[in-house]
Amino acid sequence: MNKSILYILTIITYSFVLYSCEDIIDINLRSVSPKIVIEGSVYLDSLPTIHITTTKDFNETNEYPLVKDAVVEIWDNVGNRETLLFKADIGRYVATNPRLKGIERRVYHLSVKYKEEEYQASSVMKPLVRLDSLTLSRIPLLDYPCPTVHFTTPTQKENGGYRCVTHINDRLRNNEMLISSGHIENKLVHLIIPVFRRDKESDDPIKQGDEITVELQCLDEELY
Repeated sequence: MNKSILYILTIITYSFVLYSCEDIIDINLRSVSPKIVIEGSVYLDSLPTIHITTTKDFNETNEYPLVKDAVVEIWDNVGNRETLLFKADIGRYVATNPRLKGIERRVYHLSVKYKEEEYQASSVMKPLVRLDSLTLSRIPLLDYPCPTVHFTTPTQKENGGYRCVTHINDRLRNNEMLISSGHIENKLVHLIIPVFRRDKESDDPIKQGDEITVELQCLDEELY
C-alpha cells in the first residue's frame, strides 16, 4: 500500500526589537567579471536545447545577456553526436538530429566552448514520473493559494531528486522546489510550491483566472 507524504513549507516570522546606537557604514561591493551560466534540457522524446547567459554585477538589472557565439556539442552513450546551432527566435541552441531525442536511462554529454574555455557535463535521463494532478493549497501567512503537485514515485529506488518549475500566465517564477528522491520509492507525494511576490510586485502573484503550469523534472544524483 502506498503511503502518502505531505511536504509543507511553513514560514515563521520572528520579530525583534533592538535598542542600540546607530552608525552608518559604507559597504564596498567589488565588481566581478561576468560568469557563464549554462542550462541544458533533455526531455523525453524531445530534442535537447541549451540556454547560455552571462551574469551581471550586483547593482545591475536582472536581465542576463544571451551568449550566441559559443560552440555547443551534445552526444549520447550510443554514438549519436551533434554540434548545435543558435536559434535567435527562442534564444537557445537546439539539436536537430532525431536520434538525440530523450530516451530513459540514456547518458547525455554536453560540451560548451566559449572564450577559450571549455565546460563539460554529463547526465542520465531518469524514468518518467507523471503528475497525477495539480491543485491549489493554502499555507500560513499567505492570503492567496499556492500550486500543489501530486505524483507517485517509482517502485524502484532512484538516487537524485525532483525539481518543480512554475509558470504563471506563461511567465517563469523563481520559486523552485527541490526534493530528494531517496527513501520515497513507491509513495504518493503531495508537494506544495510556495509562490512569493517579486520585488516591486504589489498584487498577489496568483489570482482567479490565472493559468498555472508546473513542470516536474527528474534529476539524476549528480545534477541534484
